[in-house]
Amino acid sequence: MSLEKIGLLLAALFVVIGGVLIDSNKLLYPPLPIDSLTPKEAIQKLNASPVDLVALSNDKKATWYLTAISARGGIQKVDEDIQQMMANEGWAFLEKRGERVIYEKWGTFHCDNGNVDEAVCACSNSEMRCSMEVWDIYDKNRQKTNKRHVRGTKLAAEDYHIVVHVWIRNNKGEFLLTKRHPNKHYPHLWECPGGSIVTGESSLDGGAIREVEEEIGIPLLRTNGQLVKSERRDCFNDFYDVWLFDQSFEISETILQEGGEVTAIRWVTKLEVEKMFHANKVVPTLGYFTSIINDKTTQY
Repeated sequence: MSLEKIGLLLAALFVVIGGVLIDSNKLLYPPLPIDSLTPKEAIQKLNASPVDLVALSNDKKATWYLTAISARGGIQKVDEDIQQMMANEGWAFLEKRGERVIYEKWGTFHCDNGNVDEAVCACSNSEMRCSMEVWDIYDKNRQKTNKRHVRGTKLAAEDYHIVVHVWIRNNKGEFLLTKRHPNKHYPHLWECPGGSIVTGESSLDGGAIREVEEEIGIPLLRTNGQLVKSERRDCFNDFYDVWLFDQSFEISETILQEGGEVTAIRWVTKLEVEKMFHANKVVPTLGYFTSIINDKTTQY
């Protein structure tokens, strides 16, 4: 499933307190970037907390957290605590670049007029990669409307979007299967590449070809593709287009995104696909496979 990157956001911020300074018998508390709580109150709140990360304040733009590095395992423990908290929110640790810690999340964020206004994102001296997916909306006759939809919110009964499934067949007659990420729906099951087309895309160029290149790094040739099935599914509020590409390449030529949707790739025979499907190893919505491969295909 492809997600459109929209940039970096700052929405969840952390303050790391190394300790309280003592000067002339007075406690000098480090300044905080918030006005709703004094530094003294913030540290008192941290000391009274049974956990190492304490939420200090929350407004429409940011949530501030406080943690301490002294007597709590040092900066490494702070990093571990932050990583765990972000993991609990669905963010995957990507890498650390000096003081900058980078997390990544592929998902849906609520939008208003096309702008993201809600997300759990980045920390102080850190950055988050946020993504959203916006669809063009079609009516039941597949006529494009002037409406758009953000993935993750419920579609109206009369609204539809377009989904592509892409089957790739090599010169040995084998078909390409990809294995779904464990965090996705139908975890660890096999499927063909595919996903929803986003705003401004066509089923072939923006949908099928883009999805395959994003998921496995292979650029498909437009002339190698055939549309073998197209159907409206009222239960899913979509039109799903099934593409068959005759194109050969080695598995070693594929490129999987780190932390992406695909965890493995393999070529299998038609019989193997059928056996895997009956063994519940293939996503159940792909049960049409045998019928479309046996049918006569036409050029798109």
